[in-house]
Amino acid sequence: MGYYEIGYCSSGERTGVEGVREPATTFTSNEHRRHSVIITGTQSGKVTAVSENGGTIVWEHVSQHVVDTLVSGGNVVYVAAHVAPANDRYQRANLAAFRVRDGMMLWHTMEEELRGHVTMSLDRDKLFVSSSMGDGTFYAINGQTGTVLWTYGSADGMTNKFIAAHAGVVYLHEGHSHPTFTARDANTGAVLWSFDQEASPAYLVAYGSFIYVYGVEYLTGSRSIIILSAKDGGEVARLTLEHKDRSLAISESGGAYIVRNRQVYALQASDGAIQWHTGDVGSPGEHSVKYSRHLIVADELLYYVQTLQPEMRIEVGALDARTGRQRWRWHGEPSLASAINAPSLVSAKTRVYLATRQGVLAFNGADGHLLWQTIPDHDLSFIVPAISSSEPA
Repeated sequence: MGYYEIGYCSSGERTGVEGVREPATTFTSNEHRRHSVIITGTQSGKVTAVSENGGTIVWEHVSQHVVDTLVSGGNVVYVAAHVAPANDRYQRANLAAFRVRDGMMLWHTMEEELRGHVTMSLDRDKLFVSSSMGDGTFYAINGQTGTVLWTYGSADGMTNKFIAAHAGVVYLHEGHSHPTFTARDANTGAVLWSFDQEASPAYLVAYGSFIYVYGVEYLTGSRSIIILSAKDGGEVARLTLEHKDRSLAISESGGAYIVRNRQVYALQASDGAIQWHTGDVGSPGEHSVKYSRHLIVADELLYYVQTLQPEMRIEVGALDARTGRQRWRWHGEPSLASAINAPSLVSAKTRVYLATRQGVLAFNGADGHLLWQTIPDHDLSFIVPAISSSEPA
């Protein structure tokens, strides 16, 4: 699982495109569901939609591919998958689009240079895709039809580029000998701006006129947060983090939340000023923390999941993002600790969802009440909220 943005796009009814090399796979559906669902993917090739109200299965799609990435846009969920093993240069990866409410396949395609593990990002009705094998070609794909809009071939054949798309711009980090961070027009692929950037981005979020990039130096492991102007890529501020800082969430107000020395720290991203940190009774760090899995900031709350020692129990909780005050915490059974995937926490519509090898757990985001738990017959490797339309697409 990775970082996902929830966007909106209209869906098409196309059932196939040029380049398809395998038959459509099967799925089960329930046409009467008309509410939000949670989409999960597994390494066994199953994509499952479960209802946000009770966790019942709405539909399933089964294939022989390993699911790599899920992104959702309105009433469509996009699935990227590969044929195991991921280092097989001869097997093309599969991209598919499914209607959220009933699992109907809208299109699927297998492009020539998408091979191995696939990463992708969605902006409105466009998918941006790269892969770990192949010749390094980057694809922009029409999300409604599955047709290729434009491609970009890396000069040095770098594969699996970092991709993040937002507001008509796609951001790429590429290059081995001369790494650059580049912004391209999402419609045409034209370069808008570019600059040298050694640190490989691991996280990007855009708020208004600013872009926040969290990067890691490949050779030194040095970590930093860079604030850029969305207009021209100009550097506004740069914050160098400590070497052992882990996990990151950035709020719309410019707050950066990290795990440092087994505590959660709230920093001002522009200058590193510490706003608060945990460690008092009732906060993460009260116990010996093995490691924090994931941080999410939403609705002025900071959600986290961590493994506690020595009891080896999973803790899911929420802090006030402004003050660090503990709002709620929930402890799972010890068996859940070995069943967790990381990162594995997402939030949507005042709820928090945790994906584990024992199914999905749904919490009320305000008070931490466990709403439901569903136990599928396979591990859940990925999870993404998807908003289902109340009317046919």
